[in-house]
Amino acid sequence: MARRPNASAKTINKELEEALFNQIAQNQAYKEWAKTYKIPHEITDNLSRNLRDYQLEALKHFIFLFENKMEQARHLLFNMATGTGKTVMLAAIVLYLYLKNYRNFVFLVHSVNIVQQTESILTKPRDESGENPKYLFNPKGVKILGQSVKIQASKFFLSHVKQAAVHNLPPVINLMFFTTQGLYNALREGRENSLSAEDFERSPVVILADEAHRLNVETRKKKTKTEEREIKNWESAVQSALEGNAGNLLLEFTATLDSSNKNIFEKYKNKLVYRYDFNRFNAEKYSKLVKPLYNEMTQATDQKRHLIVNALALSQYRKLLAASRGIALNPIILVKSVNIKQSQQDRDFFDQVVRSLSLEDFESLKALRDKMRREKGDPILSQMFSWLEDTRNGLATTKEPSGLSQFILSIRQDFTPEDTLIYNAQRKESPDLLKKLDDPRNHIRAVFAVHALNEGWDVLSLFDIIHFDISETKKVTLQDIQLIGRGARLFPYDVSKEVSGLFGHVDTDPYRRKYDRFPNDRGTALESMFYHFVKTGNFLKELQTQLLGEGIINRGAVKRTLQLKESFLKSKTYQKGFVLVNKLEVRPKTTSEEIKTVFFKKLEVRPFELHTHNLTEKVKKSEKMMQQGTIRLTDPFFQSH
Repeated sequence: MARRPNASAKTINKELEEALFNQIAQNQAYKEWAKTYKIPHEITDNLSRNLRDYQLEALKHFIFLFENKMEQARHLLFNMATGTGKTVMLAAIVLYLYLKNYRNFVFLVHSVNIVQQTESILTKPRDESGENPKYLFNPKGVKILGQSVKIQASKFFLSHVKQAAVHNLPPVINLMFFTTQGLYNALREGRENSLSAEDFERSPVVILADEAHRLNVETRKKKTKTEEREIKNWESAVQSALEGNAGNLLLEFTATLDSSNKNIFEKYKNKLVYRYDFNRFNAEKYSKLVKPLYNEMTQATDQKRHLIVNALALSQYRKLLAASRGIALNPIILVKSVNIKQSQQDRDFFDQVVRSLSLEDFESLKALRDKMRREKGDPILSQMFSWLEDTRNGLATTKEPSGLSQFILSIRQDFTPEDTLIYNAQRKESPDLLKKLDDPRNHIRAVFAVHALNEGWDVLSLFDIIHFDISETKKVTLQDIQLIGRGARLFPYDVSKEVSGLFGHVDTDPYRRKYDRFPNDRGTALESMFYHFVKTGNFLKELQTQLLGEGIINRGAVKRTLQLKESFLKSKTYQKGFVLVNKLEVRPKTTSEEIKTVFFKKLEVRPFELHTHNLTEKVKKSEKMMQQGTIRLTDPFFQSH
């Protein structure tokens, strides 16, 4: 599917106005309904976390369509950016559809690893450690309509469930997990005690597909034979399953809808029930601020060493700063290597840098700090060094006022080989620890990977990514952007625990950025993720372009110095005037009701009478006196008139 050469942002935005989600949002009946409709407590009470405003809105879009246009609701797509909580939405929809007598749910994903992860967060309230912080349902148990409901992973739908009448179904939610290929094989082979085509005919089934088809990520102009086969398998398996029963549903979830692709857009335009891209996610302050930090060294060894030192320093500063404000945080560094063999070498080199870390290593970081000062860039390095020098923070002494010696010691203690792990296609160290990186008790501080963590990795404490490709010809890949998008999710923390001069003046929502209005507060370090790389070729420009395109970063303000004329500086306009500032808001498409109101409203015309009379001599005399300044407004005449 080739991209449309004329698919400009303006064209795409215009076409998105015609998509299903905008039709719903502008529907007058929906607007009236949404004002008073409350999400059933059977949904909100049975989730392990509160739904955000946009998730509630997405759920309302689906419920409104399901209850008013069931046929159109049978196949829908939710386009929600990475990190916006697609899986939470998915769990909420399962609870809603249980209320509508659905009991059997099939989850489709595109890899075995993600199958295991999805099964864990939906069916296992406890793991080996005794709890599962990622579990999405109420860990105390799900209760609906006064009954305890069991949520279980199944290899097949139980026979008594298949044959029972809807009102006699037991209080159980059956979840089955498949890869796209796995579902295709199951339906084609029809093995005993396994999912079969008949299961989709006997009782209504909901298919929930999370990026399973992968048709929306067009990374090549031509698809390989394997890709073509996967697409055909997806379409044949899912279509036959969907058509098995009039009540069957197919709900797709994707972060990467290619709306500039004509075929994809036409296929999903009337199925796109909700859209929440990273641009909105970022604008509404649910994401970290993504920032580049690069060097331009010429020697390969120096390049990698400086990247590591920069990331180590920022990561440890962030941990100590958080601790000083009562926040438990173990910031993670991800080292992205070129290939698997290089990944192990990079880990060995990383350990070597930590062991040999010295005061001299911080000289280049100070030089970078000075450069950023001159260019009025990000203040984080200046803030870090001044924080280390502050004796109240316990690192600086009279003998060593910079605080760097103690800082280096703390880095060595926290980044031992036991505090790092490697995870790639050939070597997966401690995968159980990989799932617990956000746990305050976690001790892992650095992860070494190639491509294994680009998708499906759920970690909020990722604050530094080192891109270890130092070649002159390196390009920005889709995998790079996906990984940055995953790391850009905000690490939640409670502002009330901070020791900050701004207390009481920042957003108290733990899941939103708090310091956008206070960029010089050190707390911005807890809301910023740095992408470390060597600046070569056009990599920086390409990276910024793609991150802007995805809405992961905002366009920075362009600073200009304007020379004002001396006469203008002395004017009252400059000295006492004020400036009114407005902002551009995209107006929704004009509705037919608005058109009728403006252009077809009947005007009522009535006669108007104008009366005149001559001024008396007394009034004429008074006006003349006022013009000459001989009368005041306090005179009895004006008080009585």
